[in-house]
Amino acid sequence: MGRWFVAALALFAALWSTNELLRSTDGLIIEHYESGPIPISVFRPDIQTPGPLVVVAHGFAGSRPMMQQFAVSLAQNGYLAATFDLSGHGRNRVPLTGDLQSIDGATQVLVNDIGVVVDAVRKRYETLPEGMAVVGHSMASDLVVRYAQRDDSVMATVGVAMFSPAVTATSPRNLLVINGEWEPRLNEAGYDVLRQVTDETEPSENVTYGSFETGTARRMVEADNTEHVGVLFSVESATATVSWLNQVFTGNDAISHEPATRGRWIILMVIGIVGLWWSLAPLLPVVSFTDDKSGVSTLNTSLVIFIPMLATPLLLSLVNISFLPVLVGDYLAVHLALYGLLTFLLTLFFRRRNNVLSSPVDKPRFLTSLLVVLLFSLPLGAALHWQVASFIPTVERLPLLLAIGIGTLCWFVTDEWATRTSTTWRSAYPLSKIAFLLSLAIAVALDFDGLFFLLLIVPIMVPILIVFGLLSRWVYRSTGCALVAGVGNALFLAWAIAVTFPWVGAS
Repeated sequence: MGRWFVAALALFAALWSTNELLRSTDGLIIEHYESGPIPISVFRPDIQTPGPLVVVAHGFAGSRPMMQQFAVSLAQNGYLAATFDLSGHGRNRVPLTGDLQSIDGATQVLVNDIGVVVDAVRKRYETLPEGMAVVGHSMASDLVVRYAQRDDSVMATVGVAMFSPAVTATSPRNLLVINGEWEPRLNEAGYDVLRQVTDETEPSENVTYGSFETGTARRMVEADNTEHVGVLFSVESATATVSWLNQVFTGNDAISHEPATRGRWIILMVIGIVGLWWSLAPLLPVVSFTDDKSGVSTLNTSLVIFIPMLATPLLLSLVNISFLPVLVGDYLAVHLALYGLLTFLLTLFFRRRNNVLSSPVDKPRFLTSLLVVLLFSLPLGAALHWQVASFIPTVERLPLLLAIGIGTLCWFVTDEWATRTSTTWRSAYPLSKIAFLLSLAIAVALDFDGLFFLLLIVPIMVPILIVFGLLSRWVYRSTGCALVAGVGNALFLAWAIAVTFPWVGAS
């Protein structure tokens, strides 16, 4: 009875949070269309003459859904907010071109994307006021600064998780910097922006420096208890943005509609879906069973975990890997595959040495359980696609999904085998995931310029590893077969990487 009660509670949480997220857009008109290859979503109040226009740009490996907290909050307060997918991101149908480390390369391509969106929205909504604003997160904070410096109609700029060497004391006009409280380096850079317009050596947050009349107004906000991604879902971030734009366009920073707390509802929705997994996992059939409780020793399991962690990045540092049109996706696929191969060989060696027997697997039940696990993943994928990041791939990304999927299958399946069925050491599973992330860090240290962007997959991988680690544990308890969850987890992670990492083309 306890599990059915939790299932009912989890279903209620998922439905309640979904309803609240839908309610947050009450009174808004949301339209989706394309300008050439660029998908655009427009959020506007249901009034005849909305405005001014605010273009909201996502960061590296982001997409339109990630910026909805800002778009919805702005539209609820009378603005017309446009989100879009930059080249090589989300469902944009063209790859990102140009030198990724050059201001005159990929940066200009992405800045031009903003110009295309501005022109397309203004053409579609001809009654918009002339003045406009731009909002950008992380990588796009630099893009919106550079766009504002070339478009005189931009009256205000908001940089979220901001870093931009292009900022000066007078340009862009009326700049608001919003960073997460837990990002001290970015916060210090934000205070440097304030120092350009004040003689104070220690300027304060939430204080406006400079002048709105001359366009030199500057303000720094630290969103409480947030980091690089969490800052996007913060009510404080959205409130500060609306208040700042109101000050620029109306001279009054009061807001008429408090931003919705979308972040907490997204979290509750995910918790509800995971709660359903926990409740329903015991219904899976037993796929493999054995009475043999012996296992590989803790020392040997440690070797299985730590040898691949060190050996994989060292071996791959000797070769040049470039065969996929997705940023560092080819390296990641090979890293996963080699990591999995080393884990498999070491686990096989110690299993035979310790005479650890394998359990027979009921193939029909295995296929049934795997199908159920994959179906379990669909609600989470749909929720993330709706509120966090584009999860439906374009046709052009399907080959990437296949290539990365081979690598994730190699690692997840062998890791599940090594940490679930080959050892009695309970800490092996989480420790192996930490070791894998450390191996990526070692790889970046060995080739920082070439693999720096690997660091940006950590915000994607960590929650996936945590959530699907829980699912793996529950599935293994019910089925007695580590391969069921291993295959399911591998396919979900491959999907997440293939659809979120930037798709790049020839420079």
